[in-house]
Amino acid sequence: DTIDDWSWNSTTGWQQLFFYGDPVAARSSPAAMMDGGTPNVFYADGAKGDTIDDWSWNSTTGWQQLFFYGDPVAARSSPAAMMDGGTPNVFYADGAKGDTIDDWSWNSTTGWQQLFFYGDPVAARSSPAAMMDGGTPNVFYADGAKGDTIDDWSWNSTTGWQQLFFYGDPVAAGSSPTAMMDGGTPNVFYVDGAKGDTIDDWSWNSTQGWHQLFFYGDPVAAGSSPTAMMDGGTPNVFYVDGAKGDTIDDWSWNSTQGWHQLFFYGDPVAAGSSPTAVMDGSTPNVFYQWAPSGGSGGTGTSTGPVVTHAVTLALPVPAARGRKHRRQVHAKIVLSWTWNHSRTRLQGVRITGMPRHGRLTIECRGRGCPRSGYVATAHQLGPLLKALRGTRYRAGDRLLITILAPGAKSERAEVTIRNGALPRAKLI
Repeated sequence: DTIDDWSWNSTTGWQQLFFYGDPVAARSSPAAMMDGGTPNVFYADGAKGDTIDDWSWNSTTGWQQLFFYGDPVAARSSPAAMMDGGTPNVFYADGAKGDTIDDWSWNSTTGWQQLFFYGDPVAARSSPAAMMDGGTPNVFYADGAKGDTIDDWSWNSTTGWQQLFFYGDPVAAGSSPTAMMDGGTPNVFYVDGAKGDTIDDWSWNSTQGWHQLFFYGDPVAAGSSPTAMMDGGTPNVFYVDGAKGDTIDDWSWNSTQGWHQLFFYGDPVAAGSSPTAVMDGSTPNVFYQWAPSGGSGGTGTSTGPVVTHAVTLALPVPAARGRKHRRQVHAKIVLSWTWNHSRTRLQGVRITGMPRHGRLTIECRGRGCPRSGYVATAHQLGPLLKALRGTRYRAGDRLLITILAPGAKSERAEVTIRNGALPRAKLI
């Protein structure tokens, strides 16, 4: 349960930057933000009584701990972090203060200090959301003293923290709101416990105050929360769809269609987990925890239309019969698969007995092939097998796998991708 930092660039692709630290508290999540040009990560430290760690990165020391502790974070809750001008702020449900919210701020004179924002208790297993509305900090959370409806707290230099009375319907149990600015307009999205766990979109303007914009969609999976981001001038909301086997829905808004679904599914999300979204320049990215043992929508077995843990398929090996078959290639190939109806993903490939001077070729035929073919010698095998992980195929696609070696009869097999079932393999 320690934290990994993975980074991407055009040369190496995704690579791990080795940020571990102490374990994260059970059922909690980290929060990340940029402080100028400096990345910071905050999380509930399971080795320090669920108090918060602040880890920061620079090019000289790499990731280092900045020793922000405070009171323990409430059970199964997570912090929120944001920049208020040039000032970092962290908000969390304080388990030592009846699950009310703490606001911690940093400056170069005092370091981390508590700014005494309490309010009502946060609902059990829920977390706050924070955003800047122009120059004004705002914090939203499910208020456990008001039937899990949402509070909006805002800060200014005259009154300090004050409540702006945004209630709405109750937030679903174990879920948390997300907030974003759409131009100059604040928006809050949450799982509405009074509407079958569908999503509400609440917006604010100076004429109407907080008002509901009627974004529903399918129900959100139990214990999960939405995430929202702006893609240029377009609001997008991503969430785990409990009616589609815990896969992810992407809903977008424009002035012509209103809220409409953009059909991003992928693999199932782990039970009780939530996605997060970020813009990388002009490119939207969504990250989530894949369900290795089957989410609440998956079967969790090796049969059925949706299988979310890797199922192995060992390709048949040519039999050796007599001396004339001694030069037959006898490599063992094991493929690991998951699938969601007509979409099948290759999770891993393991090859043993590859001839020292052998060559592997993989040819893909079908409409869902990610590319037509791959070729690698025995020395190039590792990078190729790594590149194959995560490749996706459609029902009806065929993989023709051949291992050749000088002076030996090649080993050839065909793998056929099927709809809602383990692929079928045979020698050819």
